[in-house]
Amino acid sequence: MHDSHQTQPDVDLEFDLMWATIWDSIWTEIFLREDASEVPPEEARLRDEALKARKLKAAEDVVLVDGEFRHATHDTFWMPDLDDRENLPTGESVQLIFTDGHASERLWVEVVARAEDGSYLGLLMNTPVYLPLDAGCSVHFEAKHVIQIHCEVECHG
Repeated sequence: MHDSHQTQPDVDLEFDLMWATIWDSIWTEIFLREDASEVPPEEARLRDEALKARKLKAAEDVVLVDGEFRHATHDTFWMPDLDDRENLPTGESVQLIFTDGHASERLWVEVVARAEDGSYLGLLMNTPVYLPLDAGCSVHFEAKHVIQIHCEVECHG
């Protein structure tokens, strides 16, 4: 996962087309079979590997939205105080906006560590509906990404 202001990697259309074709054939097989137990073990293993690879590839496209920028450009977008966002204790829950360019979700992240540069490391607390991330995955973020603080450890401001 990376900051939304960084340069996006080049799109590999051939790779995306290949995976889209595989994805379509997998789902066609799943829905055309009467019983999932009819799937041969080797085919099931290959299907699972392909799905995992596609999800990992898609997760690389997920970025964090800069909440400070959103706050500056939208009159009604509220943000916690900068001092609170820059001094999050370990164990605190914060809400961040994740997007892949097609879908966006506000998700909760537990702060687990703070880096020397002032950024944070957290763990995703809930499972997104539209984005290819899993609860428990690690998230690197900065104060500018924090759009809400839950106040589990201590109440801010």
